[in-house]
Order: sequence, then C-alpha cells, then structure tokens
Amino acid sequence: MTSSSGISKQKKYKWIADCKENKNLSAYTNEEIEDFKRGFLVKGLFKYVRHPNYLGEIFIWWSIYAFTLSSQYSVFKDGFHFTDLFNYSMTSSLIMSVLFYRSTKLTESIQLKKYTEYRNYRAQTNMFFPSFSAYVPEKSK
Repeated sequence: MTSSSGISKQKKYKWIADCKENKNLSAYTNEEIEDFKRGFLVKGLFKYVRHPNYLGEIFIWWSIYAFTLSSQYSVFKDGFHFTDLFNYSMTSSLIMSVLFYRSTKLTESIQLKKYTEYRNYRAQTNMFFPSFSAYVPEKSK
C-alpha cells in the first residue's frame, strides 16, 4: 500500500518498529530515512508539483471533453459559435475538476497539521501545474 505521497506506509511503519527495537537499521537508505522523517515524498515529479496524480486525472477528463468537441460536426460547419463549446462532457469535466480541487484542499489541511515542513513545500511547489524550479527539502535534524 502506497500513500498519496508515494511513501510505502508498510515500510515506514517497519522502520519505526525497527528504530524502537534498534535492529536492522542498515536495511534503509539515508534517502528513505529522510522521507520517513519528513512524512511526504519530495523526489521525482513531487519536486515540481504537489499532486501530479490529480493533474493527470484532471487532464484525462478535459481530454475527453476536447475529443467530444472535435467530434461535433457543428464546430467546424458554418464557422465557429461560442455555444458550440458547451456540451454534456463539459459538465463532468467541471465536476471532476472541482472534486479534485476540494479533495486536495482537504488532504493538504491534514498534511499541514501532521508535518511541519509541508508548509515550506506548499509555499515553493504548485498544487497541480508543475513549476520550473525543483523543491529542495530541509535536512532532518
């Protein structure tokens, strides 16, 4: 089971148990330990965007909408009319976008309470659209 931040919860809890018993700590890399201590992932796509999975989902819904537009013959016939942009698929794309946005806000409010560094990560990394600068995490003390 992997959490939304990409860290294996089972491996994290095994590391916590191993720390309590002071055994088998060499099985974990320094990078993994930093991730466990931080509580959320900041490597890979997560360096540039906080929720790349939601970005992908939203993109899929709006792509479906774009395909429905391209399949409408009326968009290309007799010129373009603004009303041609509205169809049944737009509703689902809008609803799903709002759903993902609200879900993300809820998730982030929980993350802010649990992890102190998340506030810095949130300030330096965009929610859905990738930024050009990568997030560099603070080193654990």
